Amino acid sequence: KVKHKKLSTRYYVYAAIFWSILTIFISLISGARLNTLKFIDVIGIDKVGHLVFYTMLSFLWSGACVRVKYEKFFVIFFCTTFGFLMEILQFYLFIGRSFEFFDALANFIGVLIG
Repeated sequence: KVKHKKLSTRYYVYAAIFWSILTIFISLISGARLNTLKFIDVIGIDKVGHLVFYTMLSFLWSGACVRVKYEKFFVIFFCTTFGFLMEILQFYLFIGRSFEFFDALANFIGVLIG
């Protein structure tokens, strides 16, 4: 029988903060800069990226919030709001970026998976 070492809550807090900052950076990169990233040219890869990023985001915040009352509700609410806010900020702050319903939906599905 193999015993796995459980990661500390502190690790999850640091990882969740790092992942949140990375998500903000990736979400709010300008449209002009985004067009220079050739790997995004593949149809559908954008939605998979949203799904993966928000799955990790909610997974890490779930690990960080184990001591929070109603942890699952808090994480789902926080991460969903975070994703929706990123879409709104893309629309208002950057030329060449827009609010996309299917991006927000991919974010939400990722949150539920995480």
